[in-house]
Amino acid sequence: MKKALRASTAFSLAALLTISPLMSPVAAAYAANSVQAEDISSDAVSADDGVASRDEGVADGDMDVEQSLPTDVDEPADEDFGVDASSTEPQTESADSPFQYIYLAYPNLISGTDQVVAFATPNDSDTIASATLNYVSANGVQGAVDASAQDANSAAFTFGSELELNTYFLTSITYVLQGDGTEHEINLSDRDYSFTVVDGTANCEGTSVYYADGDGNAVEAQSIKQALECADSPDGISTYAARSARKNVRIIALDAGHGGTDPGAQGNGKSEADLTWKIVAACKNKLEAYGFKVVLAREQSGGYSGNDYLYRVQRCVSQGAQAFVSFHINSGSPVAHGAEVYAPTANEYDYTQVSVELANKVMNNLASMGLSYRGVFQMEVGDEFAVIRCAREQGIPGILIEHGFISDAGDVLNYFSDEGCRRLGEADADAIIAQFPKSTWLDYSSVFDANYYLSNNPDVAKATAGNSELALDHFINYGMSEGRRGSASFDVQSYFNEYPDLRAAFGFDLVKYYEHYVTAGKAEGRHGTGCSKIEGYATTINGVDYSSVYDPSFYLSNNEDIRNAFSKRSPAGVVMIDDAAVLRHFVSCGMAEGRRGSESFDVLSYYNRYPDLRRAFGANLTALYSHYLSSGRAEGRIATGCASLAGAVASQGGTDYSPVYDFDFYTSNNGDVLSAFTTVKGGLRFVDDAAVLRHFVSCGMAEGRRGSDSFDVYGYRNRYADLRKAFGQNLKSYYIHYLNCGIKEGRNGASATGYEGFIMSSAYSTYLDAADHFTKTVGPKGFPSAVYTDRGASNIIDFCKILYEEAQSEGVSPEVLYGQVMKETGYLKFGNLVQPNQCNFGGLGATGPGNPGYTFGSVREGLRAQVQHLKAYGSTEPLINPCIDARFKYVSRGCAPRTVDLNGKWAVPGVGYGESIDAIAKEVIG
Repeated sequence: MKKALRASTAFSLAALLTISPLMSPVAAAYAANSVQAEDISSDAVSADDGVASRDEGVADGDMDVEQSLPTDVDEPADEDFGVDASSTEPQTESADSPFQYIYLAYPNLISGTDQVVAFATPNDSDTIASATLNYVSANGVQGAVDASAQDANSAAFTFGSELELNTYFLTSITYVLQGDGTEHEINLSDRDYSFTVVDGTANCEGTSVYYADGDGNAVEAQSIKQALECADSPDGISTYAARSARKNVRIIALDAGHGGTDPGAQGNGKSEADLTWKIVAACKNKLEAYGFKVVLAREQSGGYSGNDYLYRVQRCVSQGAQAFVSFHINSGSPVAHGAEVYAPTANEYDYTQVSVELANKVMNNLASMGLSYRGVFQMEVGDEFAVIRCAREQGIPGILIEHGFISDAGDVLNYFSDEGCRRLGEADADAIIAQFPKSTWLDYSSVFDANYYLSNNPDVAKATAGNSELALDHFINYGMSEGRRGSASFDVQSYFNEYPDLRAAFGFDLVKYYEHYVTAGKAEGRHGTGCSKIEGYATTINGVDYSSVYDPSFYLSNNEDIRNAFSKRSPAGVVMIDDAAVLRHFVSCGMAEGRRGSESFDVLSYYNRYPDLRRAFGANLTALYSHYLSSGRAEGRIATGCASLAGAVASQGGTDYSPVYDFDFYTSNNGDVLSAFTTVKGGLRFVDDAAVLRHFVSCGMAEGRRGSDSFDVYGYRNRYADLRKAFGQNLKSYYIHYLNCGIKEGRNGASATGYEGFIMSSAYSTYLDAADHFTKTVGPKGFPSAVYTDRGASNIIDFCKILYEEAQSEGVSPEVLYGQVMKETGYLKFGNLVQPNQCNFGGLGATGPGNPGYTFGSVREGLRAQVQHLKAYGSTEPLINPCIDARFKYVSRGCAPRTVDLNGKWAVPGVGYGESIDAIAKEVIG
């Protein structure tokens, strides 16, 4: 025998209400997870007495039935908890889940108001000591909030009034239990718990919910679940927020009472949960054959908790259920028998009236099968079964059927066999069909013409044998969802394309477009045909208009992956694009990835053109888009047409490096630097010009990297002996000197691209050029082969080759060496103090009569000594080869960097000495 249950214990989450008032709209629905029903002796009537008193006054079919709520019912009333149960369904989890439920109060949170999130741990015996909720915004900003209230194993978080317009995702909840120092974590990153903070002035989008007013009636509220429109929304979408409970009811929820861990009543070898499933299965088959869509409140088996009935209505409504029928088997004294049906008390709301009408039809059908007529009971608000209360609060018809008594052998024998269950289920289905016949379904004539449909859909014509009624059934059950065109006057593709408000409301649910046109669109004067491409693409989100950087057509045509991700083609070829989702992708991902959103805005061009933006935002592309939206466009900034970096930074730390640094030159000649400081996003290359300059200043100058075409550090160093003496090999110092002093002093920082008379210089000619010059000057027989063949050079080519090798080994200009050799020897004719066989080609040590200078053993040795002596004058750098110049140590190093500086030093008095060497060198170079 079932007990009459009236719950009076306080729930853990309901207790939170006294701490957190914002929880009141949802407390009951979620607190119910921890309800412990108790017998209340002062309120409960003996089940046996109650049944006996009713049966005593009832002969078969007699209607003299006690109208008070019977005691032998199979669900607890749940209205005595002191709070209204919310119509919002908790997201409950299975027994092994890390939590019982997570509750998110406001999927769309008005800016400036607080969000409420609640959860319960898996074990009712837990007591939470502390808890923290972690979340992250769509652009990666993380946040955390501690619990604002907790009671037993439940906790609530109140936060959000300071959050900016954005979408926020719950990532995890961590908590510590009393007496347990372990931190437990609930990972929510793979679940879709999110909410969006929206502008309070924005139009309400999408959905509404019914709540119970003071009289227990369903009233439409702007919230989560039930309806499709906002009644006061100015966008003009007429949907089913105030739908009739009498028309177009085609989705029926069937609830096989009990199940899972709750087997229901037991008796005469039968189990209530098994019987209700069999009855539901038969009812379902007949309803579906008629054309209804059936939603099941539970499956045949599953892990359903003992209080699962509290959430069954909500689960079904979330799947579109328009009426709810709960199937049960009664239990009482052995003499109690017959059927009874429960409904809410009928009032001015049509869903309560329809509930009573349906209950009477069911009762009559069951009585016609021979079951005793125990009556239809209209339950008072505050004293209802949970499923009837929940259905009423959802604004849909809802009844509960007791199909006889499992405790009565007669009812069991006559009605609870497999065949009996089938007959009961079909009798219930007949009542449902009678209450919601196809004649009450929508008038589809504005979108359906049988002749048109059959002629344009040969598969349907064949399957239905041309039957118009069957064609309509196909259109309703399949054709609309497939996007098939039902008449010449309505094209769902056109309707989808033309109206952005409908796309925002219905998304890819094609059936709703047909239904909208039937119920509202045609009357509103909306067009049913004639629009071949999408109009009114969404370009505004969270109050921000992105149209200046975002053109949906451009974005889709240039991003095939986005088009594929957010578009869908129906079986009949209707192409649907979720333009709101495309915009969300652009805002949350596309901008950061550098995807171009329109022809009129190129983020790379914007980056390249404006150095102030590069300094402010770097390669933060979202910030660049946002700047243009908020300021750049109004400032008249140009957003396209700049393919390369403009205004590259050339100053750092108050120093202008432009005389020695040019960004384009430096990056084009130093690919490693360019790669190091280039960020690639979406195939676009964003070069950090400030970082490139920092590299040049901190590394490039010291490495001797050339920073511009106008300054060559090596040329600068080679030209000026005083600088070489001052700075040696510290290349950076040459750059700094040029910037601080050299420019003012008029020094030349260009490359030594031609001969300038520097003793230390690379070659501008080859040894063959020198040999040719010698031959042209003195003739082919002018070289003293007889003297130098045994000394390493049998001809002028060999001689010049040795000369160039020795000069270049020490960095001395081979043209200077050649010019000096020919100047000193008269093109190897000698004739003064020094003789040819001395191999002394520079007069080293020759000071006058009787002192002809040094003698060297070979041409190479003599030239090497002369090279070393020249290097002593022209440079402060050390020798490469061992020193063989006996007079090297007497030279003031670096005192004569150019040939003209040798005047009066190498040759005394030496007037024109260096100039004559230069003349010969230039002839060689040509």
